[in-house]
Amino acid sequence: MIEEDISKKLKKNFLTIPFFISIFFLNTGFIFKPKLNAFYCGSNMLLEKSNQNLLKQQSELFIFDNKGKSYQYDYSTNKVYPEKTKISSGVEFKLIKSYIEGSKFYVDYGVNVNSMTGSAEIILDFEKKYITGFMYMAGMSQPIPKNNCKEIEFPKDTNFEY
Repeated sequence: MIEEDISKKLKKNFLTIPFFISIFFLNTGFIFKPKLNAFYCGSNMLLEKSNQNLLKQQSELFIFDNKGKSYQYDYSTNKVYPEKTKISSGVEFKLIKSYIEGSKFYVDYGVNVNSMTGSAEIILDFEKKYITGFMYMAGMSQPIPKNNCKEIEFPKDTNFEY
């Protein structure tokens, strides 16, 4: 009788353990999502605004993961997704590539302004919290003025698309 009880418990545990192991491996895909860093860069007056107000300036946000992949935020849907194209102050920025070197996040864009094309390289130093770069158009190079940045957080109910 005792042997039967032990045998039943072993059979029950034998089926339960693989079940929990498989659930664990299915969940690891959700646990190990990349951590995203988000910064707003602009004038010191704007940097004093609340996190919520800065999120409304969605075309001015720089969002990236630890591998240097660039993302965008949509305030109306509260969604973060991989960056492709964004428009800021009438300038269309089409992502060419983004990467991290040391404490700097580099973003290279194809630029379109009033049917004129060019390129831009934007550099965010996320340790010193400032942004700079260059815009190249019509054979000329123009520096992007250095601006301070502030790290921001997303609302808890933000949807992420990786």
